[in-house]
Amino acid sequence: MQSTIKRYLVCILLCLAIIQLKASEPDSLEKALPQKGLEIGIAALMPAAPSLAIAYTSDKWGIRATGMYWGRNTSGYQLTTKYAFGGKNDHSHWLGVVGGESQDPGCDYFYVGPAYEFRYKRFYAEGGISKVVHVNRGDFSDLPFWIILQIGYVWHIGK
Repeated sequence: MQSTIKRYLVCILLCLAIIQLKASEPDSLEKALPQKGLEIGIAALMPAAPSLAIAYTSDKWGIRATGMYWGRNTSGYQLTTKYAFGGKNDHSHWLGVVGGESQDPGCDYFYVGPAYEFRYKRFYAEGGISKVVHVNRGDFSDLPFWIILQIGYVWHIGK
């Protein structure tokens, strides 16, 4: 578990270093960002489809938790931390780090990795690669990386 946390922190630091390389922000980025505050929604694909999503966005930073329990052998959760680095008017681009667990009858594993998110109004699509960092059940020895895919729709709560 400690090695998983260390790898997650390394990924966060790498993402922050990449973000710092970007010297200037577009003037229209503020218009492209979703409203600050709490969001709820639905997500598909990873970690367990369909899943519930809850997110909080503040300035250019955001965090989203998705997950669902579909029985003893089918469940999953994923945590995404992200930073907005571009966009115009009604769409925005985010770079982040994801970590989570996915479980089905044949496997149970934890993963962590970098991801890119494209957001258009309330719809988002997230993709990236991850490393399986711990396996409770199943064999992932022949998979050096795992693809992260998630699509979703969120509603803003509050003002």
